[in-house]
Amino acid sequence: MPTITNCTFISNQVINDGGGVYNDNYSSPLISNCIFTANQASNNGGGLYNWNSSPEITNCTFSDNQASNSGGGIYNFYSSSPTITNCIMWDNTAPIGPEIALYSTALPSILTISYSDVQGGPTTGVYVDPGCTLNWGAGMIGELPEDDPLFETGPGGNYYLRQPPDQSPPISPCVDAGSDTAVNLGMDDKTTSTNGDLDSGWVDMGYHYEP
Repeated sequence: MPTITNCTFISNQVINDGGGVYNDNYSSPLISNCIFTANQASNNGGGLYNWNSSPEITNCTFSDNQASNSGGGIYNFYSSSPTITNCIMWDNTAPIGPEIALYSTALPSILTISYSDVQGGPTTGVYVDPGCTLNWGAGMIGELPEDDPLFETGPGGNYYLRQPPDQSPPISPCVDAGSDTAVNLGMDDKTTSTNGDLDSGWVDMGYHYEP
């Protein structure tokens, strides 16, 4: 299984599908601690396109990606079954499924997602084509205005999370909201705070910067 870790995919543009990454035909990488931002696809999958692929996506942030058709953040097609955990998907845009889109042919797609912040939730943020399956698991947020991740700009980029002591309340709902402890997930040597404090306790959702 290929591994993509600690990477940033930014401002890529394609004339068809998969602005940031295109997974094709049984390619099922582990994508961990990556940022997908400002990528564009003139068709589907502004940030990520899966065709008959089932990646495992953890602690990634998808924001400001755009698709002209479907799946502003992630597009899944032809028996793709990705697993998404501890991720943030916010401010991606597409006419259909602005954050995530699942499409079906004779081989429908299945998405299993948990402990993630998906803007609009399963009703407006995710499009599920008839025949496809959305497994909306534990720890999911994104349907309410207060689920905004409250991104902050820091020394490494634009996707830190608002939290004390470096910012005043409110605190990002993505802080301490992940599936396991930062130590168990190997994220305790990284930070989501603009002051560089290492993640401790329950892991934060989304991308983690080097301190």
